[in-house]
Amino acid sequence: MLTMLPTTLPPAVAGTPYSFALTAVGGTPPYTWDGGAWTPVDTNGLTINKSSGIISGTPTYTGTMPLIFEVVDSNGAASTVQYDLRVTGTGSSGTITGSPLSGIQGQSYTWNYGASLAGIYCGPASRFLAGVVPPGLGWGLNPVYSPTQPYSLYGTPDIAGEFTFTISYAEVATGSCTPTATNAATFSVTIAPATSPASPAGSSNWTRQSTAAVVAPTAGQWDGFAVRAPSVIKVGSTYVMYYEGEDSATHTRQIGRAISSDGLSWTKSPATPVLAVGPSGAWDSGEVRYPSVFYDGTTYRMWYWGAGSGCDLMGLATSSDGITWTRPQTASGFGSCDFAGQYAPGAVIKNGSTFMMWYWEPLGEAIGLATSADGISWTNSGLVNMPVDFNNGAGFSRPVVVLDGTTFRMWFARHYGFVAAGNASGFDIYKANMGYATSSDGLNWSVYPASGATVFGAGRENAWDHTGVGDAAVIKDGTTYRMWYTGGRINMPSPGYYAFVEGAIGYAAIP
Repeated sequence: MLTMLPTTLPPAVAGTPYSFALTAVGGTPPYTWDGGAWTPVDTNGLTINKSSGIISGTPTYTGTMPLIFEVVDSNGAASTVQYDLRVTGTGSSGTITGSPLSGIQGQSYTWNYGASLAGIYCGPASRFLAGVVPPGLGWGLNPVYSPTQPYSLYGTPDIAGEFTFTISYAEVATGSCTPTATNAATFSVTIAPATSPASPAGSSNWTRQSTAAVVAPTAGQWDGFAVRAPSVIKVGSTYVMYYEGEDSATHTRQIGRAISSDGLSWTKSPATPVLAVGPSGAWDSGEVRYPSVFYDGTTYRMWYWGAGSGCDLMGLATSSDGITWTRPQTASGFGSCDFAGQYAPGAVIKNGSTFMMWYWEPLGEAIGLATSADGISWTNSGLVNMPVDFNNGAGFSRPVVVLDGTTFRMWFARHYGFVAAGNASGFDIYKANMGYATSSDGLNWSVYPASGATVFGAGRENAWDHTGVGDAAVIKDGTTYRMWYTGGRINMPSPGYYAFVEGAIGYAAIP
C-alpha cells in the first residue's frame, strides 16, 4: 500500500523561503510527484518537484491553506493527500474587512464583506479555499454594491451549529494593474437553533464536546500512524468503541477496542488489536478494516472488510466478551470478488428478527442495503434510493444508521472529489464532512437539507480536525445523539477511489 509521509506539514513563514521534502513508503520507486492538478488556483508561491517531492517557494500571505499532492510509483499505484499548511508571519498588507456575525436557523442572513488592499484597484475576486459555510448560504455580489464591500455571504441557514471556512481576497490584474492578495482568513459562524423544530431529529446543532481528539494514535504501537472509522455500542453504562488502527512502520490496518464511561475519556484495551490480520494465506491476511459491531446482550458480532488473498471480502467475527473473537467467516452473499470486492460494511442493525446492513462502495461511492436472518447469509436489495445530485466527482460513503422508533436515520461521510480549481463554491479541494438522511423503510431515503449539504463539518483553524471529518459512529442515548467521528488529513489511495479521512477520533453531540 502506497503511503505519503509525513501526516502534517511544518509551518511556513510569509516572505521566507520554504523547503520541505515529502516521502513515500509501500510503493515501488522511482516516484513521481505532482501538485498542479490537485491544488487550488493559488498555491501561495509554492511548487513541488516532480522527481524529489520537495515543496519549495516563498509564500507571500499568511493563513491556513489546503495543498493537495499526489505521488505515483513505477507501477502506477497512486496516493493523493490533502494537507493543511499554516503560514505565519506578517504577510500581505491586505486584510478582509469585518467578520461574519452569528445567525439563527431558518432566518435570513447576510454578511457583506470586502478587503483593504494596497495599490491600484483592479477589481475583486473572492476565493473560497477550504471548509464549509452554513448550509443554505451562498456567495455572490453584494445586492447593494459597494467598492469596499462588493461580496456577500447570504441566504437562509438550514442547519444549526458551528461552521468554519477559509477565504482569501485578491485584485485581478487588468492592464497596468498588479494583482495583490489578502492574507487567507478563517472564520467560524455559529447558527443558533430555531425556537421551534426546523429540521429532523439528529440533523442539526452538532456540538463538539472536546477541542482535542478523544482517541488518538499511540506512538510506537500498532495504531501509531492513524486511528479512524469507529463503531460504538453501549453495554450497560459503558461505551465500547471498535476502531481501525494503522501501524507507522508497516501501515497495516487492524481493529482495536476502547472503553469509556462518558464517551469523552477512553481507555484502550491492553489486548490490542482485538482483531488482527489473519494468518499467512488467509483471505484477510493483509488488513482488516471498517468494523461494524452489533451486540444482542449475549453475542458480539463484528462485520469487517478484509484483504490479503487478491480479493477484498466482507467477513463476520463473533465474541462472547467483545475482546476475544472467533473468525474468520466470509459472509455468504458477499463472498465473491465480483460483489464483496466492491463493497464494505457500513451500519448493521437488527429490526425485529432481521439484520439490516447498509454497505458502501469505495470505488463507486454508492450505498446499498442487504438483509439477513443470521448475519451470515445475506439478500442484496441493491443500491438505496438517495436522490442527491453529487456533481463534480463528489460522493458519499460509510453510512451509520439508527432506527429511531419507526424512522431510520442515516449519517454518511460525504466529500467533493477532485474538481477544476477556481469553482466559486470552493470545490477545488476535498471538502470532507457528514451528511444526513431519513427513511421509513431503509431503502428509500430523503436527504436533509434537500441540497445534500453537510450537517457536521470541519473544525476551526489550526484545530486537529480542520482538514476534514468523516467516517463516524452515531448512537441515540436517551434523548441525546452522540457522534464519534474521524478527523484529520484527507487521503485518496488512487484516482476514482473513496477519499477517506485519517488521523484521530473526535466526539460531538446534540445537546
